[in-house]
Amino acid sequence: MRKLPIRFSDEEKKLSDELHAKGAGVTEIAKELNTRFHNGIPVRNAASVHNSIKSRKKDWQVQ
Repeated sequence: MRKLPIRFSDEEKKLSDELHAKGAGVTEIAKELNTRFHNGIPVRNAASVHNSIKSRKKDWQVQ
């Protein structure tokens, strides 16, 4: 059975953007998000963090 994706909360987006701006890698960001927001359960991974950041960067460039 396929799991449905869990959307990034506004707080997760903010933290991932802050960590990314400080030079953190997507794997490190995923670990931090899982620790802070998901009780250590591996909900986020490097690919989902990368795609989330990339989609917001695309939105910023359009504006």
